[in-house]
Amino acid sequence: MNKLKAMMAFRRVAELGSFTDAAADLGLSNAGVSNYVSQLEKELGVTLLIRSTRHVALSEIGQSYLYKVQRILDCLEEAEDAARGLQTKPHGRLHVNAPATFGQLHVTSCIPAFVRRYPDVQLDLSLNDRVVDLIEERVDIALRVSTGLPDSTLVARALAPIDRVVCAAPAYLERYGAPTSPEELTRHNCITYKLSDSSVDWPLGEKRYPVSGMVRADSSVAVRDLTVGGSGISLLPRFIAAPDIRAGRLVPLLEGYPPEPYTLYAVFPPATRPSIKVRLFLEHFQDHLGSPPRWEREAEVQS
Repeated sequence: MNKLKAMMAFRRVAELGSFTDAAADLGLSNAGVSNYVSQLEKELGVTLLIRSTRHVALSEIGQSYLYKVQRILDCLEEAEDAARGLQTKPHGRLHVNAPATFGQLHVTSCIPAFVRRYPDVQLDLSLNDRVVDLIEERVDIALRVSTGLPDSTLVARALAPIDRVVCAAPAYLERYGAPTSPEELTRHNCITYKLSDSSVDWPLGEKRYPVSGMVRADSSVAVRDLTVGGSGISLLPRFIAAPDIRAGRLVPLLEGYPPEPYTLYAVFPPATRPSIKVRLFLEHFQDHLGSPPRWEREAEVQS
């Protein structure tokens, strides 16, 4: 058995969901592709693909094996490109995942220049606030905003600190006054982000302080909008709050009790070396953010 060709056949069947489409893509017969996959399964002693008269689906083992096969073949293609002097011309699919609000504010704006520079890369951008399974969803690079990364199996690189700020609108402060200590937050309407680890208490200074209010939201943009509208006090990442603070729509509070900061991480699947297109995207993204990152520069302008 030619294991490399068998792996290529398996990959294309799994990606296209069809032996017929994979055969056409590889320039082989249906029988040839089927034979390659069957030989691979026989050698491994497992079922990689679940076949029916209408569908082809990955088994649980096949899903895990596919990811590793993709990485092997991608590395092989990268090595061949480097040998041909094409290492600066990345190509193929690149799946980037990022938190919804951070992605909308700071990731999408960097993409037009990236795709102009690397037109052979097909960028697959997913923006959501759930913690995706990088292997199951075939994510090449995930950007995560967190106080830490509890999953030690992932390969992560810290990119930038993200400070947080307690703030409220001038209209709210005119009606209810400003808290002078974290303990006074219990007397205020605090708008909380329910997907955060700070949804019921805020880490200010060296302690955590309980907070509550009439509104909880699963969108940090909604929290920002409600705060700007005068509905209460919130704890917001600087990358969301900075423009409104600079414009006077929000006022920083309790500045003597700095909140525990977030960190922006780039996260990669375990046991893999980032491909050239991942490395180039990360370099491009970091250049786009700048140093210090743009939200910190906005804060400096405001102060």
